[in-house]
Amino acid sequence: MRTEGLKRLTQPRVAAAAGIRQSHLTYYFPKKADLIVALLSDHTHGEDGHAKAEHGHHDPEHIDAALELVAFDRRRISFFLNLIVEAENEPALRHMVHEHMTAFDAVVARAYGREVGDPDIEAFVDSLRGCGMKQVLNDAAPTLDIDGLARRFGLERP
Repeated sequence: MRTEGLKRLTQPRVAAAAGIRQSHLTYYFPKKADLIVALLSDHTHGEDGHAKAEHGHHDPEHIDAALELVAFDRRRISFFLNLIVEAENEPALRHMVHEHMTAFDAVVARAYGREVGDPDIEAFVDSLRGCGMKQVLNDAAPTLDIDGLARRFGLERP
């Protein structure tokens, strides 16, 4: 995905890269869209999947990690940018990416004690995404203060 784009993401190629039989991959991911959903989940939650604590309540430590991925993880940012470029010509993928972004905004809103759809949350997350895009092009170490940026949007955690 990172090196050749979404169009070249096929089950045979993914299976070969993972060193598994295609039938095994297809059992867990019957369609290409299923692979993309899993990749989006990894993109948001990190490889360890720790976005939620027990009982679905979001642990602030894990929210911090997810926000840092959005702003600083070049690999995930590049992946997401690839999806956005490909989504321009694929309505189903565009819808999937939009749902993913909306769901992430909702997670952040709950972590900050705000309603889903809060414009300050959306602006905050959009700013983080923009900072992430700059990170892809910048070789310097990240210097963004996420908590300081949140305060600029009037956001404090409960």
